Amino acid sequence: MRHTISETLKTSGSTSETHNITYTYDNLNHLKNETAVCSSPSGSYSEDYDYDIVGNRTYRSVTANGVLLTTDYQYVSGSDRQTDRLSKEVHAGPLVVKSIGDKRYYAYASGSGIIYRSF
Repeated sequence: MRHTISETLKTSGSTSETHNITYTYDNLNHLKNETAVCSSPSGSYSEDYDYDIVGNRTYRSVTANGVLLTTDYQYVSGSDRQTDRLSKEVHAGPLVVKSIGDKRYYAYASGSGIIYRSF
């Protein structure tokens, strides 16, 4: 399990961007937060996660460039407990998620939810 990482990405020509990423976990080793502080402010972001009692991810929030994108995860109910079968993701937020170096990561709406792509 990693807690910190530092990476240098080549952006264009001879320029580069440094990312210092920190990960935090709960007492069951579920990822709770990922935060990147970058030499370029447009590359910095923070992601937070919540889980249900059986360890299924129930919520994700991404903040990048001051903009928030959230995802709620819903699971098929079993007799007396949640199952681990994902039934639905509900997304809310902007179209542009984050930029890292010369790559931009986008989210856009489709008939079945949000599609993520990098260009």
